[in-house]
Amino acid sequence: MPRTASEIVFEATQHHVNQMFDKAALSAADPNVEKDDYSMQAAGRLQAALNLGSFDEANSRLHNDFQAQHDSWQRLGKLYDIAGAAVDQFGTPGGAAKDVMDLGKEYIIGPEPKEGKPANIGIPGTFPTQQHMAEVLAQSNAGDTSQLKDYFRDGKLQPPPLHDGTDAYRDYHNRVVAYLNSIGETGSINDLLQSYWDTYTGSIYGAT
Repeated sequence: MPRTASEIVFEATQHHVNQMFDKAALSAADPNVEKDDYSMQAAGRLQAALNLGSFDEANSRLHNDFQAQHDSWQRLGKLYDIAGAAVDQFGTPGGAAKDVMDLGKEYIIGPEPKEGKPANIGIPGTFPTQQHMAEVLAQSNAGDTSQLKDYFRDGKLQPPPLHDGTDAYRDYHNRVVAYLNSIGETGSINDLLQSYWDTYTGSIYGAT
């Protein structure tokens, strides 16, 4: 099925957000450059615009709040499938070591809206972005890549194990966080993540 113009724009925007994550992550690993806080702030503004835009575009077209929410959810689902880079809608902004739930499509874009429920625009958690940044940095052989032993193969960070009550998911999460903590000066990646979350949440709250 041909993609709509909006879907193409949203896909390109998400790709640009990911490029900004990449640029910021690599800046933290390079002792010769300043941490690229600007890129993380720009990523936060763009991600907020993408998430808000997917709702606004649908609301304008359908003139019905519930239908707009549902269409927005479907659109974000398509973007997740296309770009694989949506953010979690249920986490807490801030520190990179926050507890996280099992990752999956529903966890990242939220459950299907039900009539009378608010739109799926919320505060993202940290771990999906940490995974993305860890993969980019490991591809550049930055930091202590031994922290990702068994998880980084053929240039790709493997998906997390199921959060099934065993230690497998916890170990995966802790290894990714430990690897990011080995990048640059102490707290470099956490500072960049905090800048992203602050900008994202400020943009969402300012527009809703």
